[in-house]
Amino acid sequence: MRLAFCLAIGLWASVATAQTTEDALEPAWTHWRAASWYLRTDNADVAALELESFREKWQALGAAAPAGIAGLAETASVAFSTNDTVTANRTLGAIGDTLAEARRQAGQTGFPEAIRRYRDDLEGLASLMRMSDQRGSDRPLDPALKADVRRAATVVGEAAKALVPTVPARWKDDSQLRTLLAQNVDGIAGLIQAIDRTQPPLASGLEIAGLISVARANYNLLFLNYGY
Repeated sequence: MRLAFCLAIGLWASVATAQTTEDALEPAWTHWRAASWYLRTDNADVAALELESFREKWQALGAAAPAGIAGLAETASVAFSTNDTVTANRTLGAIGDTLAEARRQAGQTGFPEAIRRYRDDLEGLASLMRMSDQRGSDRPLDPALKADVRRAATVVGEAAKALVPTVPARWKDDSQLRTLLAQNVDGIAGLIQAIDRTQPPLASGLEIAGLISVARANYNLLFLNYGY
């Protein structure tokens, strides 16, 4: 992993010089998203097919492709062929992380960074309920947990709104993306409204856990179609 990161970072300057844009990477990245999605939903056979399509599109980029990723894709392919879905899943994640790190080192910011920040903040919010014994309770949330969830939800809401101005030009007129972004923003807003409700019934652990699950489902749909 460290070697892959070093290769990606070291050669990114030549990639930038060749003006490899997000538009150029998108045909391959579409299949990476699909492979990641299908593996998450336990459709390993379909995920393996999508990975092979990703490899073909990535190889077609030739010397313009960011370094290190082709090797990771080969590792994932071998993992699929041996039914090692744990390694396949970890390696698919490493592909995304490798490109993200290369972009960070190159000082690039945009939609890929915004959506990863949104994902990380949302997972932080979800972990608050996963670790709580109140997640299945129909009683009002404990005040301390309620305050923690409220703060985390505010951060997630800001991250969701921050996606909108970073949408790439190629997707500016994409009605599906607009719908998914609205769903994500509205889902977090609905969660915050439930937390802030002062009239009975007050927000229970079960209700809040359910709303967070909806928010994660909204993110998953966004990732499947536009994620990095």
